[in-house]
Amino acid sequence: AGIDGTFGTADDTKSVFIWGHSLGGIIAPGLGAKYDWIKGIAVYGTLAQVWSEYYIKMIREQGKGFGVPPIELEKNVRAGIKILYETHVQKKSIAQLSKEQPDLIPHLKNDFGWDGKTEKMNTRSLAYMQTLDAQNTMANWMNTSSKILVMNGEADIEVMDSVGAKDVVNAVNSIHPGNAIYYPISGTDHSFAKVGSIADGYKAKTSSDYYNIISEKYNTDLANITDGWMQYVMDTSKNMKQIIRKNINPYQWVKSATEPYKGKQDDIFFTDEAHGWYGNGAGKIYATKDAGKSWIKVMDKEGYFVRCLAFTDSLHGFAGNVGTDYFPGVTDTTCMLETFDGGLSWKPVTNITGPYPKGLCAIDIQTKLYINAGKPFYKNVIRAAGRVGTPAFMMTSIDNGKSWISRDMSSYTKMIFDIKFLNEKVGFICGATSEETENGHAQILKTIDGGLTWKTVYESNRPFELTWKCSFPTEKVGYVTIQSYNSDEKTSQRYIAKTTDGGDTWKELPIDKDLAMREFGVLFVNENLGFVGTTTGGYQTTNGGESWIKTDFGKYTNKFRLLETKKGKRVVGIGSEVWILDIE
Repeated sequence: AGIDGTFGTADDTKSVFIWGHSLGGIIAPGLGAKYDWIKGIAVYGTLAQVWSEYYIKMIREQGKGFGVPPIELEKNVRAGIKILYETHVQKKSIAQLSKEQPDLIPHLKNDFGWDGKTEKMNTRSLAYMQTLDAQNTMANWMNTSSKILVMNGEADIEVMDSVGAKDVVNAVNSIHPGNAIYYPISGTDHSFAKVGSIADGYKAKTSSDYYNIISEKYNTDLANITDGWMQYVMDTSKNMKQIIRKNINPYQWVKSATEPYKGKQDDIFFTDEAHGWYGNGAGKIYATKDAGKSWIKVMDKEGYFVRCLAFTDSLHGFAGNVGTDYFPGVTDTTCMLETFDGGLSWKPVTNITGPYPKGLCAIDIQTKLYINAGKPFYKNVIRAAGRVGTPAFMMTSIDNGKSWISRDMSSYTKMIFDIKFLNEKVGFICGATSEETENGHAQILKTIDGGLTWKTVYESNRPFELTWKCSFPTEKVGYVTIQSYNSDEKTSQRYIAKTTDGGDTWKELPIDKDLAMREFGVLFVNENLGFVGTTTGGYQTTNGGESWIKTDFGKYTNKFRLLETKKGKRVVGIGSEVWILDIE
C-alpha cells in the first residue's frame, strides 16, 4: 500500500491480512467492519467485553494471582469502578479526579499505571482509553465478513482465560458460519513467551529477568500457526492442520506433576510404559504406576544423594549414591542401595569384591538373550561407575546384582560421569583427565574387550572441561555432552562430541555460544533427532547435531530415558522437574 492508502493493483486487496495483539485485537475488528475487502484478521491476547468491564475483571483476577489479600483486593476493585466511571462515563480528567478524590491516587498509580503528572493510563492517553471503551467490539466482530483466527495463550495473565476469545469465535460463526477459528497456544503468555502454566505466567511476570525470558522463550508457534492459517484462507483446498503441523515443532514436552525441588535432580528410570522412579540429592526416591501422572515418595534417606537409578524389572532396582566429601550434606558412605519390592524398601549392597567405591554417577544394564536346553532366558550384566570429583571406580555384576567386582579406574581417567555398553564387548566411559577442573579436559574412553582394558578415543584441547552423559542411537553413531567451566567470554562456545564410526573417532559440533550454559543429559531417539539438557534450558536437533534450537523441557535436565509405548516412543527427562515427550 502507498502512503495515500492506495494499492498497486486491483488485486492487492485480495491478500491483505491484519494481525492484532492485545488492544490491537480490539481495533482490528473495527477495520474489518469498515473495509469488507480485508481477507483475514488474526488476533492474539484480546477480548470481547467492554473495556471498562474487562478492566475490573483484570484488577480482581490478577490481584488473586499476585497474592493480594482479599480485603485489599475488594478495595482495589471498588476504587477501580469509581475511577473508570469518573473518567470514562463522566469524562473527568485524571487531574480533576485526583484533586477531587485524593484517596484514589494510590489506586490510579498501582492499578492504572498513572505517573502522577500526565493524562495517561498505562502509558496511553486517557482520550485513547475513553475511545477504546466506547468501541462496540462485539458488533464490529459480527459485522466483518473477513476470515478470523483468534489465538489465546494458556499462560496469558493479562487476558486471564479463554472466555473472550471463544465468545468472539461463537459470535462471528453465528452470522458467518465457519469464518472464525479458535486456536489455543499452550504455555504462552501475553508477550509471546512460552513460560508454562498460568501460575508460571504470574511467576515470570514478577521476575526481574522477565525481559530476558521474553527474548529467550519466544514461542515461534504463533507465527507458524498464523502462516498456516493464512495459507488455508488463500487456498481452502489446503489442510490447515497439516500446514501447521509441518511448521511448528512437533515435539511438545509435557511437565509431570512432581514435588518442587530446587536445583538439579539426577536420574529417572522406567521399566515399562507405566512404572517409573526418579531420585534426587535430598535422598528421596519417588515412584509412579501411571506413567508419571502421579508420584509417591518411596524413600527418604537423609545424607544419601541419589545420583543414579536403574531397575532390572518393576520390583528389582538399584540407587547409587554420589558419596561424601563433594556435595554438602552428604554423610552416608554407602555407595549403592538395592530394592526387591519396587522401591518400597531399600538395603545397602554389601557383596562387593575389590576397593569400595567412594560414590557412583551412572548405572548401565545390558540384557543379553541366551538359549539353554532349547529355551530362551535373559541375563543382566550390570555396571555402575563414578564419580564426579574423583576417585574413579567401576563395579560389575554378571549375576543380576548378587555379587559385584569393583575396580580402580584412576589409571584411565580421574572422574567418571557415565558408562554405556553397546554389546558384550564394546563400551564407553565419559570422564575427565584431571581431578582439578581448571586443569582437566573432557575425555571419552572405549573398551572392546568387555571392560578389561580401556583406551582414550577423545580428549578436548581446552581446560576447564569434562564430559557428562552419552547417547548411542546406533552402534555406529553416538553423542557425548561436553561441560565447560571456563569463565572467559572468548570460550563461550559450547560443544557436543559425535562419532559415526562406533566411537573410534569423534568430532565436536557447536550447540550455542552462551557463557552461562553448561550441558548435562543427552538423548538421541535416532541418528538425527536429539535433545540436550543445560543449565539454561533444553536444546533440540533434527539433523544429527548440525544445528540446534532451544526447546522447553525445563532446566538442568541431567538424564533422559527412551521407552517403547503402544503408540510409538516416549522420552522422559529429569532435571529441576520431570518432563515427558510422546513421539508417534
